[in-house]
Amino acid sequence: MTTTLRPSGPLRRADDDTLSRSYEVRVDGRPVGGVRIGTLRAPGRPLGTIADLYVDEADRGRGRGAVAALAAEEVLRGWRCGRVRISVPAAAPAALRLAAALGYTRTGHILAKDLGSADPGPRPRPDWRSAP
Repeated sequence: MTTTLRPSGPLRRADDDTLSRSYEVRVDGRPVGGVRIGTLRAPGRPLGTIADLYVDEADRGRGRGAVAALAAEEVLRGWRCGRVRISVPAAAPAALRLAAALGYTRTGHILAKDLGSADPGPRPRPDWRSAP
C-alpha cells in the first residue's frame, strides 16, 4: 500500500512570503487523514512547520503517520526550508514516540491553559500593599 499526500486546498502565500497548504493523507488513493504544512520567517532559510497531522483510528499503527510526516518534510525541502518545527501534545504518547523516531528533539515547552467559555465573574484583587 502506498501512502501519499494530496493537496486539499490552495497554496497560500502571505504578505511576508510565508507559505501554507493543507493536504490529505491517502493510502492507495483513499483518504485516511490530513496534515497542514507551512513556513515561518526565520533568519536565513525559512523555518518549516508541520501541524495537525492525523490518521484515522482504523489506519493507525501501520506507519502511515510516519510516511506522511516524511512526505511533509519533502514538501518543506522543496520550499527551501532548513529546519522543521512541530508541536506535539504531552498527552499524546504515540505522537511523542513518532516524533522521537523521526529524529525530532525537544527545544522548549509551551504552557497552555483552557480558559473555558463561561465568565467566572470578578476576581478578588490582591492587596499589594500588604506584601512583604
